[in-house]
Amino acid sequence: MVDENRKDIQSVLRKPLFKQSLLFKNPTLASEWDMEKNFPLTQADVNVSYEGKVGWKCIKNHSWEAIVRNRNKGNGCPECNDERKSKRKDGEPSLKEVYPQIAKEWHPTKNNISIKDVRIKSNKKLWWRCVKGHEWQTTVSNRTRDVGGGCPYCSGYYASPENNLQAIHPVIAREWHPTLNSDTPYDVTPMSKQKRYWLCHKGHITYLAVQKKVVSKACPDCLKKEKTSFPEWVIYFYVNKVFKRAQKGVIYNSPSQFHLDCLIEDINLAIEYDGSFFHRDVERDIRKDRSLKNNRENLILIRFREDGCPEYTSPNQNVHFWQVQKSESSLRNNIQLLFRWIEENIKGIPHIEVDIDIDRDRTEIRDLIVHWEKANSLEKSHPELVVQWHPTQNGTFKPSHITKGSDEKVCWQCDSGHSWQATVSSRVAGSGCPYCSNRYIGSDNNITITHPEIADQWHPELNGEHTPDLYSSGNSYYKAWWKCLKDSSHAWQALISSRIKDKSGFPFCSGHKATHHNNLAITHPDIAMYWNWELNTITPFEVKRFSNRKVWWRCDISPSHVWEAVISHRTEKSGCPYCTNKIVSDENNLAVTHPQIAEEWHSKKNGTITPREVTKGSDKRIWWVCSERHEWQTKVYNRTKINGTNCPKCSKMKKRFTKDSSLNESK
Repeated sequence: MVDENRKDIQSVLRKPLFKQSLLFKNPTLASEWDMEKNFPLTQADVNVSYEGKVGWKCIKNHSWEAIVRNRNKGNGCPECNDERKSKRKDGEPSLKEVYPQIAKEWHPTKNNISIKDVRIKSNKKLWWRCVKGHEWQTTVSNRTRDVGGGCPYCSGYYASPENNLQAIHPVIAREWHPTLNSDTPYDVTPMSKQKRYWLCHKGHITYLAVQKKVVSKACPDCLKKEKTSFPEWVIYFYVNKVFKRAQKGVIYNSPSQFHLDCLIEDINLAIEYDGSFFHRDVERDIRKDRSLKNNRENLILIRFREDGCPEYTSPNQNVHFWQVQKSESSLRNNIQLLFRWIEENIKGIPHIEVDIDIDRDRTEIRDLIVHWEKANSLEKSHPELVVQWHPTQNGTFKPSHITKGSDEKVCWQCDSGHSWQATVSSRVAGSGCPYCSNRYIGSDNNITITHPEIADQWHPELNGEHTPDLYSSGNSYYKAWWKCLKDSSHAWQALISSRIKDKSGFPFCSGHKATHHNNLAITHPDIAMYWNWELNTITPFEVKRFSNRKVWWRCDISPSHVWEAVISHRTEKSGCPYCTNKIVSDENNLAVTHPQIAEEWHSKKNGTITPREVTKGSDKRIWWVCSERHEWQTKVYNRTKINGTNCPKCSKMKKRFTKDSSLNESK
């Protein structure tokens, strides 16, 4: 283009004398000046050394731009120059002579040069037409080189009616994004490296090269989730070829919900694929095994355990573990072994012959996944939840794109207009709107709306930035400050939920807090006298007799006995736990109170427990050994009570001896 400052050229250039101008110095060159492009600049306004780029037009009406100085040095029309270079010189071989096959594809009407005159190494772009009628432009030198010289349509570089994505890969063309692309699947070839937008059946939008999409076929977002689920689908795909009534994703509720990857009811066999990522916690697997034992006692479960899954002992003897590697070859081999195992272990099963080729069947397996997910989608299974699917915040994601057991979070909107996020599986399990249930706070469920009489008691100063419109009636964790309506000087703290549930007022005014009339020291001085003043941070004057607060006490019999107990338990006459042998001390342990029995304490079979760690009333089962080395087990209390037990073997021998002695005396 002509310089943008062309209009101001008079202000930046000193207009040359006419005898120094281009028009005077080189009138032949000046005749090629493009008057339209250069207006208002003329040939008389510049000299032959002018460095500005201006427009030119040759006698053949070729238009181009060039610097005046370069043109004055002899640079001519570039297009005419190409034509001169392209024109064959006398004695040079013609295109027809050297490349007769290429010459046959010379376009008969669109070239302004004869095929007889064109040079073999010409860089001029010319028109060509192949035997199939495809037309394109390229240089002669490109045609005569070994690489890239053929028809770009026939070789797949350009899209054609018979070679485009829609014609060759109609299934992939279905995922062509209908609005984000400026062209259509008819306009690109399957091997094009140009990137386009794609929209899968689950609403995922991706930006991939056409060639990469053709090779991978699947949506990359779907593939991320498929890494763990694809192997179980492979197993089901080939099992279903043999057992037509095999079921996928059978759900049980006992007592919590779980599902089986593959169930073959005809032979009472279930198959699970345990990926290492989702089966790092064996507790869930153990619960499933136990539930199957309780609900399907005779069902055999084969677990394909991926490398990396921890080992565990199943509570169900019908569970069999097969170790598999994270590779499709290992999966293929194990499926073959599965069929051999079925033949050998289940009666009435003939020889099973299945051609397992995962690469070949990959597209069909993925189609099976899509078909199954649509059949088991939320749209089909729970239409009542579809009504609450948020109309705008899920983008292109629809209830038909997701299964009822999915743990994916989506947006919902209830009849009251509340919006929130929750997993599909939690909604299917029964969870509802968190605002309507007061778990979340909205503009219509905070306590200023639902309980204005309680909100009126909200302390305006002591709660700081916390205001009643930030909390619902179900809030159970925030302890707010309140002001008494009877006396504005009264302020106290209480949970929001307890205020709404009990409708209680100021605790002193309502009698819930201790006063100088109803505190423990006044109502129960006999209990308060054992208050441990050293360890407690409060006094008996600050609590009531029914308080559930745990405080420290000191025994009236032995001041060394110190313990914690709830105040209400003490007023119900609970005493010192040491004196009543509920807690072991240096004074009441078995070694001190019953040293003869403690001598029979087994030194090895009781682990780390010693006679100094139990009282005479303990109900722990302990191992004992008598002087005759007889060993037996019984509770401590059985030995220490009145008429307590001794060594059972010695006792039997003593009874027998006494009986024999009595018989001898009678004789």
